[in-house]
Amino acid sequence: MNLQPTAPRTPKSAAINGIIKEKQNRPDLETLKRLYEKLHADPELPGREERTAHVVKTHLEALGFRVRARIGGHGVVGVLDNQRGPRGRTVLLKAELDALPIQEKTNLSYASTKRIKDPVDKKKKPVMHASGHDMHITMVLAAAALLQKAKKKWRGCLIVLFQPDSQGRGAKSMMESGLYDKFQFPNPNIVLCQHINNKSAGKLQLLRGNDLGERLSFLITIPGKGGHSTTPEGCINPILIASSLVLELQTMIQTLYNPNNPALVTCVRINAGHATNEIPDKAELTVEVRAFSGDMMKLLVEAIDLVVGKEFKNAGVLKKKKTIQRLDQFVSPLINDPDALHKIGVQFEDYFGREQIQPMNLEMAMGKLSDDLAVLAREGIPHAYWTLRSTSPGVWDTYERDGRLHELPDTHTAEFAPAEEPTLSVGMEALAVAALTYLKTEGEF
Repeated sequence: MNLQPTAPRTPKSAAINGIIKEKQNRPDLETLKRLYEKLHADPELPGREERTAHVVKTHLEALGFRVRARIGGHGVVGVLDNQRGPRGRTVLLKAELDALPIQEKTNLSYASTKRIKDPVDKKKKPVMHASGHDMHITMVLAAAALLQKAKKKWRGCLIVLFQPDSQGRGAKSMMESGLYDKFQFPNPNIVLCQHINNKSAGKLQLLRGNDLGERLSFLITIPGKGGHSTTPEGCINPILIASSLVLELQTMIQTLYNPNNPALVTCVRINAGHATNEIPDKAELTVEVRAFSGDMMKLLVEAIDLVVGKEFKNAGVLKKKKTIQRLDQFVSPLINDPDALHKIGVQFEDYFGREQIQPMNLEMAMGKLSDDLAVLAREGIPHAYWTLRSTSPGVWDTYERDGRLHELPDTHTAEFAPAEEPTLSVGMEALAVAALTYLKTEGEF
């Protein structure tokens, strides 16, 4: 992101910096760390975030926010209406509640050892905050605490929203539950979200345009003809069909590659069989698709259908209507509002320093992140999304020195462990800066 040269320090930026740096406004760092560790040790699967939601609700009530829970599942929303005079702007900060079915291997003293029964397949699964949502929750609560302490210094309305089931229907369910209508929360003037990544901690990353790609996941059910492993000639082995499909799908994406319109097709899971001497009668292949444009997504979905049809025909099995099923809610591309991103980016530069603000690379935007933030913004409401680097600088330097940065634990992996500091402090400050960019500060009321 190429921001224009920073303007001379303005009364607005001076007011923002003064509010955030005022010692009496800042929440206690050790308390934030304990909260983060508590959340990290007690993760919950998407749609099952009851305890996490309770922790959030309790903290917001203690801060004096008006709180509603169980919105669209276990969603929680807190409102701090600080208008006092002509109505000012309303700012919404978003975080996510859910964790992932991953066995944690960080060796942290507060690492998750939990196993939870999955409501879908009824199997007990390990659970870990491998996406960093525990950090997101803590940072938003920290920013809420800071702004509550400093409420004499600004005017407007602050909404903090904690979304369940972030990889599924969470945001949509909250909207369908009447987020702004039934519960009478004010329509925000700006919707904001921050996500951590595995780069060296302390810097912020922004990107203009189609910041995050569309995402879809599919389950392909592959029929076969089962039998004993010693008589393969009388069977149709669905594992072989699945293997061929994996190769064909990866070849397909190479033939459709367009550097100006990038996309990904990733085979993420194969399930088949139970016994060691059995050829199963079916296999299941899970495929994730990401693209920056609707046209490319449509092309990929059509191509997957053609590839599956061709492989099934070659194997002599029937392709049925439900052979390819969509697994999760479609996540549309997230396009940052350019004016909002510019305003926030200028204030970030003024507060943190220009060298601390970096562009988000295409790999990060395309391959690793997607977000349904735009669902929470009604038509015409701008939104802005950025990332925060969170790996301990010491850890980063070691991997870099050894030429092993490609091995650095990333989000959605069992070893991902963001540094508590400076991540918590910088994340809290970034959210507060962004919110105060839109809320009225001294000199504006």
